[in-house]
Amino acid sequence: MKNRESFLFSMVLLLINTAGAAGALLTSLGLLFGTELHPALFLWGMLFFCLLSGVLWSTQSRKRRALQWLLLTAVSLVCVLAFRKDLAEGLGWSLGKAVKQINVRYGIHLIWNLPRQAELAAGDMESLVIKATWSILAVMLPLVLLLGYAVVRKRVLALLSADAVWFAAACTMDRFPAYVWLVLCILGLAAVIVRNAFRDDEGAGMQAALLGTALLGVVMALVYRFAVPFMDSRYDAFQEARVDLNRKINEEWIPGIKRALAGFGNGSGPDVTGSLTRKTGTAYTSDEIYRVTFSYVPESAVYLRGFVGRDYGGDKWEAARDADLEDYYRREGWELPESGSDLVNLTYNAFRYRGSEKVWVEELAGPGNYTVYPYGARLTEDYEVHWDGTAERKRGSWEFSYSAPENYSPERRQTGVAAEKEAGIEPMCMIPFANILQLTSRD
Repeated sequence: MKNRESFLFSMVLLLINTAGAAGALLTSLGLLFGTELHPALFLWGMLFFCLLSGVLWSTQSRKRRALQWLLLTAVSLVCVLAFRKDLAEGLGWSLGKAVKQINVRYGIHLIWNLPRQAELAAGDMESLVIKATWSILAVMLPLVLLLGYAVVRKRVLALLSADAVWFAAACTMDRFPAYVWLVLCILGLAAVIVRNAFRDDEGAGMQAALLGTALLGVVMALVYRFAVPFMDSRYDAFQEARVDLNRKINEEWIPGIKRALAGFGNGSGPDVTGSLTRKTGTAYTSDEIYRVTFSYVPESAVYLRGFVGRDYGGDKWEAARDADLEDYYRREGWELPESGSDLVNLTYNAFRYRGSEKVWVEELAGPGNYTVYPYGARLTEDYEVHWDGTAERKRGSWEFSYSAPENYSPERRQTGVAAEKEAGIEPMCMIPFANILQLTSRD
């Protein structure tokens, strides 16, 4: 009789913990019943998993338990192999919204080749929801088995591990579950902790667990009635503080640490140097590498100049040598300026009649190999400028006088003889920095 009562009590606790953990996980991932999940199928499936987990972990005979687990493993593998395509399609469909949110939040690009909802017929949509439900149930089975082990065997650490799954999902998605799911998780955890304290007396443990969870339920009801509304009223203030802290961490502390750690050595920053090998291929990290600040609000696009490649060497672009450009100028009968900065400053001098502004460029990810500057900037004699317009790195932040080129666009090209002349010296590889900049204005 006691064993039967203990089993029934364990099943009740398992249902409570499973409902809390599953509800918290689904809401954290943004899964909705009727849209990505079939309600009746999911609920009956979870009830069956809870009963299965309770039976497996309550079996006392080791041989019988081993046989049950072997049978469960075999059936699970057969089902996964037989329906792997449907499960993969359903899992991809159900988690599509979560993947989009991860892409937006973390600046990455995970691609899911799934049919669009607008292109699906009604029958196809219903079939896809059923597949998604089965796939989520398949993912939930290990979680329910872990919860069953924690409840039936009275293992608090295992229960905390199971709750850590939905907590990690909530932190990743930045979407905390509703209060009702938290109540179920906390009450279920408290019941297991109290029951575990009375391991030697099962009857006393069940009574203490019932009494303890009842009292805790009253406390949480009072919290929901009084504390939650107060916290909601203070939400805006909390949100502003959180945004400010997030800004400081991402815009001040982390870049400062990166600059400090990457400051050892010369030219170790993540700027483009022309190499096209797999080891140094482009990697999108969504990190800000440069911060560009203007003394006014730019009216058009601003293009920055860093590395410029002219000759392709098979695995990388090579910059033009100063000697080659000097020979080219002499062959054409052109007079060389005194320095490369004089060539760069031609744009600034041409548009200076419109007025001169200020622009600041700051490294956020460690030292690179070049001074990055916008077209229209004036480079002083302090900068070592090559004839192709690239400038050796100088310090970690730069201030330039700046005259915005009128209607400048990298697509604009000369025609006729001018185009032929320009083709001899024009770079063949220009590297845009639009995806790694933080543009601000002091206006």
